[in-house]
Amino acid sequence: MSLFDRVRFTLPLVLLLLVSVFVMFYRLGDAPLQDWDEGIYATIAAEMVERGDYLRMTLMGAPWFEKPLVPFWLNAFSFRVFGVTEFAARFFPALAGIGAVLLLYGIGRRLFSWYAGLWTALLFSLSPLFLDYHMARSADHDVLFLFWLLAALYALIRSWGKNGHADWWFMASGVAAGLAIATRGTLGFFAVLIPLGAHAAFFIKSRIRHQPMPYNYHWWAWVAWAFAWLVIGGAWHVFAYLAYGEQFVQVYLKEQFFSRISGIVQGHAGPWWFYAQYLWNTTPFITVAAGLMSLFWIWRYSFAFLLPKKLTKLHFTPAVILLGVWVLLFGIALTVMQTKVTWYALGLAPALYLIAVSALHYKGAPRALATIGVAALLVFYGVRLPHWHPGASIAARDAAAVLNGTVEKDAPLIVYRTAQWNFGRILPATYWYLRYRGHTMPTSIDRDNFEHYLTRPEYQWWVMEKDAVADLEAYPEFSAFTRRDVGDWVLLTNESQP
Repeated sequence: MSLFDRVRFTLPLVLLLLVSVFVMFYRLGDAPLQDWDEGIYATIAAEMVERGDYLRMTLMGAPWFEKPLVPFWLNAFSFRVFGVTEFAARFFPALAGIGAVLLLYGIGRRLFSWYAGLWTALLFSLSPLFLDYHMARSADHDVLFLFWLLAALYALIRSWGKNGHADWWFMASGVAAGLAIATRGTLGFFAVLIPLGAHAAFFIKSRIRHQPMPYNYHWWAWVAWAFAWLVIGGAWHVFAYLAYGEQFVQVYLKEQFFSRISGIVQGHAGPWWFYAQYLWNTTPFITVAAGLMSLFWIWRYSFAFLLPKKLTKLHFTPAVILLGVWVLLFGIALTVMQTKVTWYALGLAPALYLIAVSALHYKGAPRALATIGVAALLVFYGVRLPHWHPGASIAARDAAAVLNGTVEKDAPLIVYRTAQWNFGRILPATYWYLRYRGHTMPTSIDRDNFEHYLTRPEYQWWVMEKDAVADLEAYPEFSAFTRRDVGDWVLLTNESQP
């Protein structure tokens, strides 16, 4: 590699690293944890650290196995290093976001060119979709899955061509696919299905056009690839089944997987065009550009398949096939699923950005229009970065700040008529703040058991919404309480208790 090639390879990486580090980590811990998943995941990891048990997951003490274990290990490790904070909860997802940007550059560079890869990764790192709720800069695990998906596809692409390490790169793709499954469960199987779908398309193309496959793996590489993702991705699933039996099958497989395909879970409904509408609302230029480029490819390659001897050999056919399979598999899955949530589109978005920005590789009008569009988007994204304003604080965080250092560690705290969800439990983010930032032992109660706790001397601290205080005023014990307003909540202290 010449000096010019080294500089041309290194400078984009440095630029992308600087931009993505800023985008991911700037004021990362300022915004409060959100319900639901941020609060749930942070609570589960904190309980793992608290118990010293890193094999079983619990949520407020109850067994929980709706998602695989690996991301919670990362969260728990982060809590051990940085303390139980919002920054620590989001640390590894932020690292994964940086890694995803760099991998996207690598994929674009090898499928098209270094400048197509650079602009794809740069646009994606600043895009409203990538920085949307539940995606990058959050304690959710979707960006961790995206990192492993892109790692699997990057390793797959590295195994193409006359490469002395092709088999090893292919096996690395299997390892990354296994980690995608161990991170996001059934969603991680896209890291397996996309390579298999691309292989089927390559095989059909090789027969139609009488051309060799773009790779030639040994049989043992295929075995090692399958073994890697089966073992890495399946280890926790086997353990969870042995530990929880039929309960695991009912919750993890039937409720979390099959129910989302055949029905609507937790009210997340939408029409079959739900994701097309979401893409249009968040990244309209990329959506239109990807659609136009897809039509351009379909037109060109339809004739290439039908008249292979009359048309000049078209370049980058493997790129078109891989991206086409990627979009097709994700698009079908997202359309078929009855449960619709915006963050499911995260695994599809990089392919759309690659397709759209690939216009830079074609001379003439495609490159000119793409250049204008990329420049305009960079300016637009740069001035509208959503993380400049992390959002207002929430009552739970404010209350936890007051409780921390005021009450004894692990002091009982009554949470009355506020922040409740199913089975009378406290909302996950609220529980995390009161338990791990306020260092209390919160107990959620309602009107039925109100009098019981009011007369118990060990429950000195109460928190509730302001309109709930009227329920206490009718009791003589209320005269011993002192009141402190904390945002929308009221913190009460029973001064008569020792």
